[in-house]
Amino acid sequence: MTRIRDIKTTFTAGEVSQELLGRGDLRSYENGASALRNVFIKPTGGVTRRFGLSFIDQALGDARLIAFEFNTEQTALIVLTDARVTIYNNGVQEASIAALWSEDQIAQIAWTQSADTLLLVHPDLPPRSLERSGAGVWSLKAWTFYKDDGVIEQPYFKFADSAVTIQASATTGPVTLTASDDVFVPSHKGTRFRIAGKEVIGGSRDLPNRLWFSKSGDIFNFDLGEGLDDEAIEFAILSDQVNAIRGIFSGRHLQVFTSGGEWTVTGDPLTPTSAQVNRQTRIGSRNDRYIPPVNVDGATFYVARNRNEIHEFIYTDLEQAYSSTNIAA
Repeated sequence: MTRIRDIKTTFTAGEVSQELLGRGDLRSYENGASALRNVFIKPTGGVTRRFGLSFIDQALGDARLIAFEFNTEQTALIVLTDARVTIYNNGVQEASIAALWSEDQIAQIAWTQSADTLLLVHPDLPPRSLERSGAGVWSLKAWTFYKDDGVIEQPYFKFADSAVTIQASATTGPVTLTASDDVFVPSHKGTRFRIAGKEVIGGSRDLPNRLWFSKSGDIFNFDLGEGLDDEAIEFAILSDQVNAIRGIFSGRHLQVFTSGGEWTVTGDPLTPTSAQVNRQTRIGSRNDRYIPPVNVDGATFYVARNRNEIHEFIYTDLEQAYSSTNIAA
């Protein structure tokens, strides 16, 4: 077969899907490439090499790398490895702290940052917060929920009918709980229950499609109260399937990425009475590993459930809804 060499001067279309091979009638084909590796595409069409990497340290086995950005001048690299979190600043190790998770659990750790605190969660482990209290001073702590009159205001879920009652055998020491109906199951072991304002023996592992919002301006207070505008919110994403929430991104609307589709939570402002949940697309996100959605020029990029595609989730004024388009295969 004869090969034709052609000079290309622009790559503004980026990588082109294999489905477009031979489509010389399309501008995206003319301005694209089958593969672009380790380069940046300039708005004018040309490409430049990606900046090189430098060796910092040897990771202690499989690891997750998390960018910690307090502001544009104060940044750090967080490295999660087997039973340890290590912090690097300007290429120098600043701290190394023992942690709860194992190497096999690292892939499912999710995180978000609030100022100088990194919040870390895993379905099978108590949540932890990595806090920076000064230059080079770091600590890994359990979450401290707001407490009012001895009651810990953390997320709860009502799993039994309102007619079911629970009686505690004592208020201190070993306690036996007896329900008026057959509601307890083996998976309740280790679960925290609230009875008459008191707590005995939480988590949302078995409620993967549920959202909890804290009180306004108080991220560790989940008191639902009377449903006032500034109080906590709790609801499930109800549809024909129970799909686990895999990522959340705050953009034009609150975007919720599940293993079976993409949703938005709206409300102006968002309150217990104004919250509305709407499904937008049915692609689904990767379920075996936590990969946070990323914003790029107003669009949200996420890894699809099939693990072979990166999709662009973006609002379209024409349809007044979100669309999800495969941008890489």
